[in-house]
Amino acid sequence: MSQVIVKVDAHGNILCNCHGGVRAAQYTSHSAKNPGREFHRCAKSRDDSTQCGFFAWDDEVVKPSLPSSPPRSPLKRNLSDYLLDSPSIQKRPRIDDSPQSPTGFPSTPTSKKKRIDDIVQALGQDDVFASASHSKFTSASEYTLNPVKQEHDVEDGLATPPSSLPRRMTREAPPSPSRSRITPSSLLASITNDFSRLAEEIRNLEEHNSASKATTDLVDKLETENRTLKETLRRYEKDIADLKNTVRTLTKVINHDIG
Repeated sequence: MSQVIVKVDAHGNILCNCHGGVRAAQYTSHSAKNPGREFHRCAKSRDDSTQCGFFAWDDEVVKPSLPSSPPRSPLKRNLSDYLLDSPSIQKRPRIDDSPQSPTGFPSTPTSKKKRIDDIVQALGQDDVFASASHSKFTSASEYTLNPVKQEHDVEDGLATPPSSLPRRMTREAPPSPSRSRITPSSLLASITNDFSRLAEEIRNLEEHNSASKATTDLVDKLETENRTLKETLRRYEKDIADLKNTVRTLTKVINHDIG
């Protein structure tokens, strides 16, 4: 029985000879010569001009051995040493935490390295390595303080955050003189003054309207009286004309009698 060395993918699937490595199709023979014998051939149709013509019996296939696990890079192998020698861990100020320690044993470099190894083994090398660079910058920016400020805090036993000083200065700063403080009483007084001023303006408008109406009424009355006087004057003028006619008539009669 001949053996055929084939190509396989990362999952051990047999690949045909087509360009790009196409997964070969697996079939079972039903011929009289090879009943029930499995074989592999190109998955493309026989009418396809790009078919590579690959064919191999399954019992004659020799698959190359796959690596059991990818090799560990030097960075991953030395991750524990990297975490142990990290500047952020070495430079971080240490405060005595013996009252909280349940065992009371001093921490030695060997026990510290063993503890880091246990953490790395529990979390997985890949997860720890993936976050190692981020943790390096985060820890450096979070715990690297001014040396003078660090010594002062450790000696005094205080844990004052750097941002508390500007916050305290801002809190103690006097209010700006340009902005007066508004209280409920001052706000109520301002609203009351506004309402009083508005009511006074309304009264002035009403008085103005009343005066305007009185003036209009007076004008109407004067116009009515003027019309009445004109009619009376016309009547007087008519009476005067009648009297003049009467005088002339009487004068003529008298003159006629005398003559």
